[in-house]
Amino acid sequence: MKTYIPLKRQVILFITVVIFILVTPLVQAGTMHSVGGTVKYSDNSSPSTVTFTAYILGRSGEILTQSSPGCNYVIYFGTGYYQVQVGSFPTDWIAGDILHVDLSDGLGGNVSGEVTLTNAPGEALDLVISSAVTNTTPIVSDIPGQTLPEGSSFATINLDDYVSDNETSDANIAWTFSGNSSLSVSIVNRVATITTPGNEWNGSETITFIATDDDATDPLSDSDDATFAVTAVNDPPSITGQVTLTTTEDTPLTLAAANFTI
Repeated sequence: MKTYIPLKRQVILFITVVIFILVTPLVQAGTMHSVGGTVKYSDNSSPSTVTFTAYILGRSGEILTQSSPGCNYVIYFGTGYYQVQVGSFPTDWIAGDILHVDLSDGLGGNVSGEVTLTNAPGEALDLVISSAVTNTTPIVSDIPGQTLPEGSSFATINLDDYVSDNETSDANIAWTFSGNSSLSVSIVNRVATITTPGNEWNGSETITFIATDDDATDPLSDSDDATFAVTAVNDPPSITGQVTLTTTEDTPLTLAAANFTI
């Protein structure tokens, strides 16, 4: 009876066998038989290096690694491929044996897989690494407050200068704010602009700037407070109008402050 191998698996087997032939000398003790496939993360990228151990169930004392004859891991057009040459085990394999593979990226990501050996030229076993790396909180450093005299403008703040995150780039940090009442806050392209309600306004407000990372599962945030103050300025009085007063000729006219709009 013919054993049918799906086209996709045939292609994977062909690629892994070709890579294997190009980069690894074929040295094995038993019948040549390859097991291999792609190694990827959930985002479809591949680790630059891996280590793996492989053994046949029931013979866990016989171990093959990425350094064993006929075994390897290579990057081919951006995709990682591993190869286990089952013929390198001291004891020859038979159809029906189950090969177990444990693979690690050295960064906390691990994956295991098993495949039943057949009389076909080889088996494909693709592996997807579950990363053990967890999201860390962004760190917002001290954002300086500003104090200026009435009628002046606050300097803009480049928020990229005040955040760091192990997993998220500055460009992907989401910034929000809270705490303002009279002051207006605008954040565009991670640059904060704070404006007063008018040239004659004075007072002080504390604004909280909040940075949130882009982790899709567990987004984390950190924040920092900055105080923005406007000091009052003693402006000279300005007369903007007055009431109309009349008097007869040669009669003095007395003006009072109430007659003016100041």
